[in-house]
Amino acid sequence: LIPFVIVLKIAFSDAQIAMPPYQPLIEWVGEKALHIKLNFANFAFLVEDDLSIAEPLVAGLRREGFEVDHVPTGGAALDAGPVDLVLLDLNMPGRGGMEVLAALREEGSPVKTLVVSMYPEDQYAIRCLRAGARGYVEKSISTDDLVAAIHSVAAGEPVFSPRLAGFVLEAF
Repeated sequence: LIPFVIVLKIAFSDAQIAMPPYQPLIEWVGEKALHIKLNFANFAFLVEDDLSIAEPLVAGLRREGFEVDHVPTGGAALDAGPVDLVLLDLNMPGRGGMEVLAALREEGSPVKTLVVSMYPEDQYAIRCLRAGARGYVEKSISTDDLVAAIHSVAAGEPVFSPRLAGFVLEAF
C-alpha cells in the first residue's frame, strides 16, 4: 500500500464544518470555497516484540480505522515497505528502537515515528526526539490518547506529556 494524501474542494454557503482531530491544511479558494488537504496517517507499522502488547494494540487501532501491520523486530521494520507512521518500541531483540531511529535518520526517511515504550519519558524521550522521533508516549496510554498522538505526529507535531515539557525546553 502507498501512503496517500486526499485533496478535497468544497463549495458551501454559510455551513459549519466539523474538523477532524488532525490538522488539515486549509486554504481559501474564492469567496465561499475551501481547499482542504487532509494528510492521513492510515497505514502504520507497530514494531513490538511482545505479542501480549502488540495484539490488543493492533486490534484497538484497527477499530479506530487504522491499517496496522505488526512486525516483531526493528530489522523487520527497516526491511518492510513504506508506511505513513511507525509506532516503535525501544527494547527489542536484535535492532532496538534507538537503532531503528538512527537507521531511519541515516536513510533520510520521511516516515514519522512515535515511540511507544514501557520506559518513563524522563529516561528516554529526549534521546528519542533527538534521534528523530516525533513523539514519545508510555505504553500505559489510553487508546483515545494514542489515537490523538498518532494524528498529531502525522501532522508533524511533537508529542510528549506536559510534565516533560520543561525537560524538552531545556534540552533543545
